[in-house]
Amino acid sequence: MDAVRLVRYVCLLIGLQGSIPFSLARRDWCDPGANIQGNGVKSVTVSDSGTPENLLDTFLIRCKEHKQKCTDGRKKDCHKLWNLFYSSFAYKDPCITNDLYSAFCDQAAHNTERDKTLLYSGTYEQSRDLGYTTLEDTLTGYMLDGIKQWCGQKTSPGINYKSCKARGECKDPPSNAQCAFWQQASIKFAQMAKGKVSILLDGSENDGAVISDSYLVQYEIPNLQKETVSEVEIFMIYTGTSKMEECGDGSVENLENIIRERGIKVTCKDFKMGVKTAKSQVSEIRASDEDCDPTSTGVSVGVNIGNTAFCLLLYIIQKRQ
Repeated sequence: MDAVRLVRYVCLLIGLQGSIPFSLARRDWCDPGANIQGNGVKSVTVSDSGTPENLLDTFLIRCKEHKQKCTDGRKKDCHKLWNLFYSSFAYKDPCITNDLYSAFCDQAAHNTERDKTLLYSGTYEQSRDLGYTTLEDTLTGYMLDGIKQWCGQKTSPGINYKSCKARGECKDPPSNAQCAFWQQASIKFAQMAKGKVSILLDGSENDGAVISDSYLVQYEIPNLQKETVSEVEIFMIYTGTSKMEECGDGSVENLENIIRERGIKVTCKDFKMGVKTAKSQVSEIRASDEDCDPTSTGVSVGVNIGNTAFCLLLYIIQKRQ
């Protein structure tokens, strides 16, 4: 067992929650509707490396962490989930269709609280401050959130650790392995929504609050079930200095019409800008009851801090060898 795997294995045993550093990229690297790091970039087409060698370890650590904190996923078998995930892309072309992840997403799916589903487009950071459930809070999304890319190859070992296709290098469909996953995960997440569904949008975006080929429009809205979703509530916040769109304008109006055409009631609420910061706007619409938050430290914070320090020390020693 090499030094990196030994460190991660020890940390997994003691219940470390994600202290080993990895990329902070999310599905935003795939979603054309994302505003990457607030710089106005609507898509990322550059792939600078292959699958991270610690993909399996990160997957299992995050699965274990989610099971500890979120009761709905506690009966899931992390190793079985890995095998399903691995078989979705391993020993396959780097460009694949999202249906290959269907079995994995079905197995990882768990019930989410009624009236607490939150969809977003270009507002990932703000969505994390609410008491709602985003895709990244579910077991499916949580295990892969933060992994910039991964891909398969037809030759042994089945996973390409040197180079993966960028989003723009695959004719969509198919997509690169990472984007195909987030597409299927978005579909399943929307299908599981119940009661009132909320959508968080940024009305200060120059290109409009809703991008027509965003994951929200392509995969989530079309998969909301009118039999189980009673209403869609749109929250408009403003993170910039200008209000480009508000409820009833442009792309927001188009989104409202798409939702109505699906036979689902839709409402929209604008939140003030200028006087209030984006963070205070978000706190104004915070859900009254906190749902499961796998990123919270909870009562075990003291233990986790000690575990984190221990594993970081091992990690630093390993890096210096």
